[in-house]
Parts: sequence; C-alpha cells; structure tokens
Amino acid sequence: MEVTIFLVFMAVLLFIILMILAGTLFFQGYSVEPVNERYLTKVSILKPVKNADENFEENLRSFYHQDYPDFEMIFGVETQDCDDVLRIRKIAAEFPEIRTMIVFTGTDKELNPKVDNLVKMEQFSGGTHYWVADANVRVEADTLKKLMSEYVRQDSKIVFSPIRGAGSRTVASLAENMHLSYTVSGLIINAWVLAGRQITVGKSMLIEKATLEENFGGFSYFLKYLAEDYVMGRKYEKRGLKITTNYTWITNINSTSTIKSFYSRIARWATLRHNMDLKWFLAEVVLLNPVIWLIPVIFSGNQILFSAGITVILVKMAAELINLIYMNRKSWSWLKLCVYFPAAFFLKEIVVFLTYLAPFVTRKVSWRGRKIRIGKNSIINYEDSPEVTLDEI
Repeated sequence: MEVTIFLVFMAVLLFIILMILAGTLFFQGYSVEPVNERYLTKVSILKPVKNADENFEENLRSFYHQDYPDFEMIFGVETQDCDDVLRIRKIAAEFPEIRTMIVFTGTDKELNPKVDNLVKMEQFSGGTHYWVADANVRVEADTLKKLMSEYVRQDSKIVFSPIRGAGSRTVASLAENMHLSYTVSGLIINAWVLAGRQITVGKSMLIEKATLEENFGGFSYFLKYLAEDYVMGRKYEKRGLKITTNYTWITNINSTSTIKSFYSRIARWATLRHNMDLKWFLAEVVLLNPVIWLIPVIFSGNQILFSAGITVILVKMAAELINLIYMNRKSWSWLKLCVYFPAAFFLKEIVVFLTYLAPFVTRKVSWRGRKIRIGKNSIINYEDSPEVTLDEI
C-alpha cells in the first residue's frame, strides 16, 4: 500500500515537472500585437540602484534603447559620491534626447529601502505610468511597447513579467539563474494559468500611476512590507484592480553570484513565503524540490521505489537542462553552461532545500546589509529617517 502511494505521488511530481517546463517554453514564444501609438502615453522608468554590478551599463542601455515614443528615466541613488552615479551619467550622456533624473535618496531609509527610493522618485515623475525595474534587469527594445499594449487592451493596473536568468560565469550564478528561469518563472506561470493565482514579482512591473495614487496614496502605502511586490498584487486583487501579464519576459543578468549570496537571497524569499502563506510554502517544499528528500527513498532497498525515484530525478534534470538551453539559445556560451550544468543542478537543489529549513529556525533575514525581523505579511520591524535631493541631467 505504501509503495503504491509513493508511486502515485511520484507520478504527480513528474506531471508538475513537465507542466513547469511546458509553461516556461510555451510562453517564451508568446507574441504580442502592438496597439496604435496614439494610445502609448508617457512612461516614467523608475530604477532604484545600489552597488550595481559590472553588467549595469549594458543593462541600462537596453532601457534607453526602448522603441517607445515617450519615456523618461528616473534613478534612485543613495548618495552623490558613489560610482553608480558616474556610470548613470555616462550612459545618459549617450542619449541626450531622453530626460534623465537622479534622485539622491539618502542613507537613512524608512522601512523598505527599495520602496523608500520609489517614494522619493515618484514625486518627480511626469508619466502616466511607472515602469519599475531592477538595476540587474536587461530588456528587449520592444519590451515597454508590449507592456503598454497589454495595459491598453486589458485595462490592467499592473502588468508584471516572468524572469529568465542569464549571464552565468560561476557555478553558483548558473544555479541561481536556473532557479529563476525554471522554478520561479515556471511556478508563476502555472499558478497564473492553471490556478488563477496572482504572484506578482517586482523585477519588472508596469503600474498605472493614477490607480496607485487614488487607492493607496502612492508607493508609501507599501513601505512597511519587505515583500512589497507580492503584497501589492494581493492588495490590488482584494480591491478588484486588474493585474495581468502578457508573458513579456525580462532578463535578470547574474554573472558572479557566490553560494553565500545565492543562499541569502533564496532564504529571504523562503522566509517571506513562509510568513505570508504557509500552506503554499509547504506545498513548494514537497512538490518543487523533490531531489534531496527522494534520496532516502532511493536507498530504501525497494527496487520499485529506487527506479521511480531515479526516474523523477533524471526527468527533472532533463527538464531543467532543456529549459537552460532554450533560455540561452541566443548565446554562444550555452554549450559551456551545459558542461557546468550537473554541478549547478545539485548545488541548486541542496541550497534551495536548506533555505526551506531556514524559516523554521529564524524569522530574521539579511537584505542590503541590514538585519530584518519579518512580521505578518512581511511587515518590517525597523524605522529610520529619510532625506531626498534631486539632480536632473
């Protein structure tokens, strides 16, 4: 009886693995028909920046190269004397026709540092929409036009994007990019398509300005939450405000992650999910990371369970390898990635498994050099004083 239950459960695991793969591959090729340009209103691209990596300048150029009739760039940087400011000004000088501002937001942050930056940046916005995008995000030239086309067609108040990870140069960065491209984006897509469950991720969000201001008074409403993107999606949903995606992917460029930084980021996400939605968190533990806890099953001595367990692990490896190759199909280095794939795969499985244990030990996480104790719905427990100045280029 126990063997039959295990076999049924492993069949469920195989189904989930293949559904995640199908979602990431199918919606990679999802085409978006652009709308007439007269409907494309001005967009303010809000980009919080702190200690940007070596890929920042190329990432930034991809935003300046948007094939869109009217947009401006607004950066949130803590101080004037950091290297990020010099790099922003360098790239902005290449595009003098595009209005660029740098908002100096200070080192004393009120609750969520990223949202604190957004609060100080939004007051200088001249657009009807905000496009919030992280510093390590790279996009195609038609990304903004696709996002705004979704807004026009669906009257969406938030349009979010799935994420592909790229740029790997270390085993740890490859492991993290695989986790983003397959598990995270696959979970988001399948939750959206199959369960109608909105999981909003903040790497790239197009937000209608008027709706945010009228319903929440701006970004300041979300200052107290560490998972501001997820909470924003839930709050919009509860108020009947439409959130959609048209599967316009953005690329998270991550080249030099270490095992420590990979663990730190995933552990923070795991702690957030544990505190906000325990039942879905436990489902993730069981269904999305089967390799580590299948090992005892493999060595149980039962030949049938051994064969079934090995099959699940090999199918998961194959699915993630196919996804990795497809995500990097435009890169000459994908063959090199395949060489490092086995090490990255098992590293990822171990790290993610360990992060699932973290929330049962502590509710404290590290973020941007600070320790945060997470309360209900990711509420942050500290408070500082803000300051703001403006530099317009």
